[in-house]
Amino acid sequence: MRATLPLHVLARAGQPGEQIVATLAWDDGTQLARTFTALQGEDGRGLLVENLDWATEGPPPQPPTQPAVLTLSRPSGEVLARQSVTMLSANDPDTQVVTLYWVLGDTLVPVQRRIPRTVRIGTAALEELLWGPGGNNLAGFETALPSPAQVLAYPGRRPDWGPRITLRLLTIVDGVATADFSREMAAHQGGSLRVMLIRQQISQTLMQFSTVREVRITVEGRDDVLEP
Repeated sequence: MRATLPLHVLARAGQPGEQIVATLAWDDGTQLARTFTALQGEDGRGLLVENLDWATEGPPPQPPTQPAVLTLSRPSGEVLARQSVTMLSANDPDTQVVTLYWVLGDTLVPVQRRIPRTVRIGTAALEELLWGPGGNNLAGFETALPSPAQVLAYPGRRPDWGPRITLRLLTIVDGVATADFSREMAAHQGGSLRVMLIRQQISQTLMQFSTVREVRITVEGRDDVLEP
């Protein structure tokens, strides 16, 4: 598995409300650790859906490309899960930059993010957008897209819902990009401003690519779900 920062963490671990320490340890000794609170997953178990990244005023450490290990543990040190990963450095030629659009107030702000290189760049950009900016970004960026906590707490959720929105399919035909999302998008519970911001975040993220001149957004194939 190849990855860049922020490292996306999705794991069934611990109990709902429990503090979980996520530690990323590079082979050269560099370590990044943050403490998260486990959500209550749809099955009642603890669930982490988080972005692990540096939160520093100055330039963060920039370890070169190398193997690393992600460990999830209780504050007591009890290990709950462990995963090996190859962390790509910011200047690795096997990475590329995409522009994501986050919400600041009631406007959108473009922010660049480096991701592993892929030929499915539009799909990769939308999947990054769905992970959100992370709760520790110093600029205070947010997303209008429903968070896992909002999806899990949504009173209208059904038994077949997952814990977060996923991208089902992205197609681009004659310049028209159709992005189809999973049913969890219905948890937006927003008025016209939030719906507009969701649509703009998705559309502007896709419009950065020269092959896209128009964006159509659907949910499980329907175009009437993402409405105020």
